[in-house]
Amino acid sequence: MVDQALDGGSPLDWLYGRLGGGIKPGLERVRSFLAAADIDPSAAPPRYLHVAGTNGKGSVCALLHALLRAHGQRAGLFTSPHLIEFRERFRIDDDDVDPAVLDRALDGMRRLVEAGDHGHGRAAGVEPTFFEITFALALRLFTDAGLPWAVLETGMGGRLDATNVVVPKVTVITPVALDHTRFLGDTLELVAAEKAGIIKPRVPVVCAPQPPPAMAVIERVARERRSPLILVDEAWPQARPLALIGEHQRFNAALAVAALRAAGIEPDPVAVDRALAGVRWPARFQRLPTHPPLVIDGAHNPHAMAQLVATWRREFPGRSATVLLGVVADKDIAPMVAALRDIAGRWVISQPPPPRGLAAVALADLVCQLTCDSPGLPSGEGSGPRIQVEPDVERAIELALRPTMGGDQPDPVLATGSLFFAADVLGWARRQPPSRRCSLQ
Repeated sequence: MVDQALDGGSPLDWLYGRLGGGIKPGLERVRSFLAAADIDPSAAPPRYLHVAGTNGKGSVCALLHALLRAHGQRAGLFTSPHLIEFRERFRIDDDDVDPAVLDRALDGMRRLVEAGDHGHGRAAGVEPTFFEITFALALRLFTDAGLPWAVLETGMGGRLDATNVVVPKVTVITPVALDHTRFLGDTLELVAAEKAGIIKPRVPVVCAPQPPPAMAVIERVARERRSPLILVDEAWPQARPLALIGEHQRFNAALAVAALRAAGIEPDPVAVDRALAGVRWPARFQRLPTHPPLVIDGAHNPHAMAQLVATWRREFPGRSATVLLGVVADKDIAPMVAALRDIAGRWVISQPPPPRGLAAVALADLVCQLTCDSPGLPSGEGSGPRIQVEPDVERAIELALRPTMGGDQPDPVLATGSLFFAADVLGWARRQPPSRRCSLQ
């Protein structure tokens, strides 16, 4: 099906081949491509809930989708990146999209784009990117399924993101922090302006607590567009069930419930509890039943890493971690390592897949610079934490789970640093080979 490489070139092979186009923001091109595909994002259904932010937007999308389903609403969910299979990006009601349905829809998209590439048909000259095709595919799947609701996660930023062609019932902005600074800007004000770009005139915007510079930008944009601003500044109560772990997830849950109400659906307490207790969103403090315990978390920027460390301290009080770390090269890595330093008893350094994964040796050198009392990579003797380097992810996992010499109670393992890396660890846990993954994250 869609994740199977075929000699003749499967639809998914073709789609991955569009990755070389890079990032070419342009909403007019997106609108032109959707029109060529006979997709009208302003037509009803579905009604959209549109989510942007630096951290937590995927979790909020999953929570919102679960809440809609628990309240008897049919709904689609579009997120990125996928972890194991491409079809994870599209959920129709309670399941990832059927592979056969996805194959047919993607093949139709391929025919349209290939004709356009050769100067024929309605898509001539449009040249859509990978993400734009993926987004169009989501709208096609949701429309064909007759879904009255769809939850959309922005790919990156918001103002120029392909998903920003919709006019939603509600927009949601999760916590804003510095990330993707090459594209979004290197100040909180600039990043917040990109995220606030999804705010539409007179459409309610539900917003998480923000640093003052980011909050000032969001308030200004909402005021200029006469959009009611709903600030969610209290976490979901500890007494209420929530499958996702961490205080930050309780803020995400409160944000999702507020967005549901802003969309015109009054939350029913029984349905809300059922939704939040059963929501699934892997690689977010996901604890596997290994010995020692293995936690997978896709934190990939300093803000997310600080939240992860706080969650670790609550879930494993007084316990250090064997940190299994892999990062991509374009991230702000030093603050991430600094956050992990206080809980790390041992480091096992690996790497996500190329081309963006930072080489394990280079990462280990940085970890040593920030954590070791003496220069050079430690061998386990002398001062500083022990650092072991294993580029192969499967061997790195096995190394991290192996108890150290003389250790009575091995430390739990924390695999983190990148969603790409978290996906590889999750694939190992599911006994699935590494698959092709693609994202702007």
